[in-house]
Amino acid sequence: MSTATESGTDRAYYVPARMGSPTSASTEPTEAPISGGVAALLHVGTGSGEILRLMWRGGDGVDVLSATPCGEMPSFLAYGANHVYAIDEFGETLRTFISGYGKALVEVGRVACEGGPAYLAVDHHLGLAFVANYGGGTIAVARIQDEIIAFAPQQIVAAAKYPHAAVVDPSRRFLLVPCKGADQILVYAIDAQSGRISEEPVHVAEVAAGSGPRHLAFDQSGANAFVSNELDSTVTALAFDTATGRLQLRQVASSLPGGSDISGNTASDICLSRDERLVYVSNRGHDSVMALGSGLSSDPPLVARGHVSTDGAVPRKFALHPERPWLVVANQQSCTLCFFDVLQDGGLRRRGKARLPSPPYWVGFGPG
Repeated sequence: MSTATESGTDRAYYVPARMGSPTSASTEPTEAPISGGVAALLHVGTGSGEILRLMWRGGDGVDVLSATPCGEMPSFLAYGANHVYAIDEFGETLRTFISGYGKALVEVGRVACEGGPAYLAVDHHLGLAFVANYGGGTIAVARIQDEIIAFAPQQIVAAAKYPHAAVVDPSRRFLLVPCKGADQILVYAIDAQSGRISEEPVHVAEVAAGSGPRHLAFDQSGANAFVSNELDSTVTALAFDTATGRLQLRQVASSLPGGSDISGNTASDICLSRDERLVYVSNRGHDSVMALGSGLSSDPPLVARGHVSTDGAVPRKFALHPERPWLVVANQQSCTLCFFDVLQDGGLRRRGKARLPSPPYWVGFGPG
C-alpha cells in the first residue's frame, strides 16, 4: 500500500499497490485490535466491480485492507455474522463472501438473479434473502443454507414498476416493497414455514403522485415506517399495523431545509438514529444529510432538526455504526467517504474524509 494526498489538502488516503503505487512497508495498513480504540472496519461496494474492505482510524483517510472482485457493480451489500452478501447489479448475480478478522473476503457462493437486482435484505431467522429487481419489476426470494445463498431464487413475484427496496418488518411477518415508478408501497405476507411470500400484496399503500418511494426504515417496534421519496425530495411517515400489514399515512415533509429548491435534488437513503428520536435522510444534489424528528415521543413527526453538508457530491448511501456514535456517508460522484460524530442530541459533526479510487455505491460498518 502507499500513501497519497488529496489534491489541495493535507488529507491522506490509501490506494492499493496493484493500482501502480509502489509498495511501502512503512505505510502498509495493520489490523491491530480495534476494541476500545477509535477505529472501525467498513465495506464499500464500488463502481469498479470491487468490494473494498477498509479500516477507518478516526480521522482523515482510510486503510484499504483488501479489494475483492465482485462482478461488474456490487451496488448493494448485506451482512451476516461472518459473511458479506452482495448484489452484482449489472451481472445479475447474488454473491456470498466469508469474512474473518484479518482476512480478505473469500467468495463461497454465487447464483443468478435476473431482473436488475438493486436491493438485498438477508434475514437469518427466516433463512431467506429478499431481492428487489428494479428493472424487471419483481421480488426474488432465495433460501440461505449454512449462511450461504447457495441456490437460485425459489420464488419470483411480480411487483409494481421499479421496486427499489425489500424490507422485512420487525415481526418478520411482512415484506414491504417501495416501488418508485408506481408511487406505491406493496406489502407481502411472509410464510416462514414454506419460505415464500404471498403471490399478491396483502396491502397496497398509495403515496403522492410523482414522489417515487425509494427506501424504507422501521422503528424497533415495527409500528412506524419512514420512506424516502426520491423524485419529490420528501419523507413519508406511516403507521404500520403489525397484525394486518396495513399502512396509514401520518405525515409528509421535505427532505431539504426550508426554502430549498428541489430541482436537481433526489432523496436517497434513510434510517433512524439509534435512540429513534431522529430520522436521517440523504439528499443527492443538495449533497446533505437532513435530520427530522421521528415523532415517536410526544413531538409531532418529521419536524426539521437540522442538516449537514456531506462534503462531497451525490451521497447515495450512509450508515450508522451499530455501537459507536459514528455515521459514514458514501459520496458516489466525488469518490469520497465522509465521517461524522453523532452528538448526544443527534446532531452530526464532521470528523474525517477519505478519497477512494472508484465511486462508492454502498457503505456499511460490518464484520471483519
